[in-house]
Amino acid sequence: MSQLDLAIAAGTTPRHVSFVETGRSRPGKDLVLRIGDALRVPLSERNDLLTAAGFAPAFPAHDLGSGAMESVDRVLDAVLRGHEPCGPGAFREHVRNWADVAQAGLADLRHDAADAADGEGSRLLRRAEALAQPLPPLPGPAGSAPVICPVFAEAFFRARAAR
Repeated sequence: MSQLDLAIAAGTTPRHVSFVETGRSRPGKDLVLRIGDALRVPLSERNDLLTAAGFAPAFPAHDLGSGAMESVDRVLDAVLRGHEPCGPGAFREHVRNWADVAQAGLADLRHDAADAADGEGSRLLRRAEALAQPLPPLPGPAGSAPVICPVFAEAFFRARAAR
């Protein structure tokens, strides 16, 4: 990304970006956050940017198993339980355009894994790619982010209504 593109995306001037880059100017907290947003830096790493610039972290971080995340854990468990019948097999069999849906999801995961600094995104991507194989590639330019809506077979809705 050029300084001009970054400046436009962060809502500042190319000169200011240049001065920050060379150390002639010190960015304010707001500019650090806007640059992080423009560069699509994950929130945990934006905390690192803020700390490096002399500011306190702005985004709290908690492990999913911690007490602070107990309510989130409960909600995630409930959501996952509600989607249990939608795993490989039952769900896949009822989606008429499964290959398109899976490839769109994989494209999203590839994008997220490229943005993530930790290996968790890459591990998730490898797992999803292994589960989704073999799938034909989606038509269109590489790197495009298609929006695909699943097309369900009528039997899926009858089975869900019978529950």
